[in-house]
Amino acid sequence: MRRKFHDVIKLKPSPIADEALTRIGALYDIEDRIHGMPADERRALRQEHARPILRDLKVWIEDTLPTLPQKQKLAEAMRYALSRWAALSVYIDDGRVEIDNNIAERAMRRTGSSPARTRAESASPIS
Repeated sequence: MRRKFHDVIKLKPSPIADEALTRIGALYDIEDRIHGMPADERRALRQEHARPILRDLKVWIEDTLPTLPQKQKLAEAMRYALSRWAALSVYIDDGRVEIDNNIAERAMRRTGSSPARTRAESASPIS
């Protein structure tokens, strides 16, 4: 999901895409703080700290999306996020799950597998 908003900004500056990335960045800040903790602790801290941010992000996307031209890349990024919300939310309730699939993608690139196939097979859509 994060990558889609980065792609928008590459095309042209967007305060709305910047806001999305700031909100997503707050989730990554939490992950940085809990990295290496046992799964049960990660789950508890995610539920306490990340769940409200994720909930607010979804509400913000749902409120903002109708105000955008629907053919815009930003609207596409928001629809992409909403369409994968259930998979995205899994990491909140399972301390063993990473917030994204970056580790798996890097490993697949090192072994020569296709990154496109890796993304398609991934269950973690936040990257």
